[in-house]
Amino acid sequence: MKVNSIFLGNRIEAFELLNKLTNIKAVYTNKHSYIYKRYNNNKKFKLLIIDHFKKNQLFREIFNTNVRLIISVGFVYKIPKEYIKKKIYNIKFTS
Repeated sequence: MKVNSIFLGNRIEAFELLNKLTNIKAVYTNKHSYIYKRYNNNKKFKLLIIDHFKKNQLFREIFNTNVRLIISVGFVYKIPKEYIKKKIYNIKFTS
């Protein structure tokens, strides 16, 4: 069974990999991203535009969901520590 997840950001290659490996419940991106352009008519997950939220409202909504994995790749905001209740893994990939 796949883990439920949320994707934050605009990096389509990271999103597509996460989409293969997990059950994405929601995606928070901006309206001009390739993710939005390619997936705006999907039925599998909620696609939410970050510009429609106030910053604190956005963080509360994201971190009050019941998913096991939240991944941020190319997200426009730095996530404040007070919104994160679980372990944080900072993974850096180099090419």
